[in-house]
Amino acid sequence: MMQPYLVHLKCLSPYLTPWRNCTVWGRLCWVIASGTLPGWTIADWIERHRAGLAPLVLGDGLPFDALPVPAIFLAKAGGPQKKPKTLPWPQWQALCQTGAWPAGTCPPDPKEKPKVPEVQRQHVRIDRATGTVTAKDGLRTEQGFWPSGGIVMAAWVDDALGVENFRKMLQTLCTEGWGYGRNYGYGQIELASLEPLNRPAATGYVATLGHCHPTDDLPQDGFWRWTGVPILAHDPNTRRAVVSERFTTARFTTMLAPGAAFKTDQAQLGRIIPAQLPPIDDYLHNGLAPTWPVHYPEETHG
Repeated sequence: MMQPYLVHLKCLSPYLTPWRNCTVWGRLCWVIASGTLPGWTIADWIERHRAGLAPLVLGDGLPFDALPVPAIFLAKAGGPQKKPKTLPWPQWQALCQTGAWPAGTCPPDPKEKPKVPEVQRQHVRIDRATGTVTAKDGLRTEQGFWPSGGIVMAAWVDDALGVENFRKMLQTLCTEGWGYGRNYGYGQIELASLEPLNRPAATGYVATLGHCHPTDDLPQDGFWRWTGVPILAHDPNTRRAVVSERFTTARFTTMLAPGAAFKTDQAQLGRIIPAQLPPIDDYLHNGLAPTWPVHYPEETHG
């Protein structure tokens, strides 16, 4: 049985790599492969996913103060230009539960500052042979993100995995850091809390809390929110990206973004697909995402 939890991560520094659930899942696969969890092997882990018995379904890591509003609420009554496109986690929950915009959130204040502060840092490239700044591209500027409220991520954890094993995986992730640039200060995170999540009762509609690969049974009249996601196989021997001309036409896949909404009560949506990136024939791309019930009375909204 899948148990819902809410992960809350504190950002100790800016991060550069987006917190897409497929990327987080891939990173946690390395935790399994490293032998961190006794009794679990990467072969067993992957086989469970292939068999449709995923022990873990992750949402995107979303800024606590800026969750994307479900598309179902932006499609009617004035359009998205008159509605805030993001809400803090408590107000986001309230909107989904009642179907009414929380007081003070509609329309947004045009002078309101962005919810996810962007941080720009300038770096210097040093030539190791000479100890001086390199002549070409000696300076570079990197743009990161540093949400003051941290990151929240919904996770459905199967009893076979267990919450304590999941906690150990997260703690390993926090120890090693998140994403690109962690070896020079980016992506430093800390597990603030891992708490049971009270998922509301079914309402007939759901919104996705992460990226997912669409399946054939999704209603065509849903509130689709498409995006392109880069995928790139990794060499298991070097743990580095395999970069070659082979991937120039197969480095992106189409997925549904967080906030896509459909008339269904499924607790999770999506599927895992073969990435079809030779020579690694068994490379998979995770497209499962948890969902959240949305109150959307059709007699009111049409």
